[in-house]
Amino acid sequence: MSDAYREDLAYIHHLGFGHLATNAAEVLLNALRNSGMDKGTVVDLCCGSGLLARELTTSGYEVLRIDISEALLDIAKEHAPSAHFRQESIWKSELPPCVAVAAIGECFNYLFDEDNTDQALYELLERIHNALEPGGL
Repeated sequence: MSDAYREDLAYIHHLGFGHLATNAAEVLLNALRNSGMDKGTVVDLCCGSGLLARELTTSGYEVLRIDISEALLDIAKEHAPSAHFRQESIWKSELPPCVAVAAIGECFNYLFDEDNTDQALYELLERIHNALEPGGL
């Protein structure tokens, strides 16, 4: 696994940039409700400290959080304990059927993940497309 986002950087990421996930949660929840999807699974790629997952689980959605950073997942467990998580590269993740896939921030740009290649991006986008239920976001 990658050395990126160990405890120190995970803490800074959570405190300094957590508002991005919190704000994105409101946008995603509104979009889901406007699409008539008031339940289902949401996949949170590069979930960070779990702030998006917290808002989604509080609103009744099942959440699968995926992140390469053990330190960020440790923080995320505190904020969204009912969400499921996997510590792995998003580039190799198998995605379950879902109503939405979220990728907040710069997770597609993480070059510290050795699996990040142009081909891996195309394959991930295809897996996302295939995992989404009709009308999914």
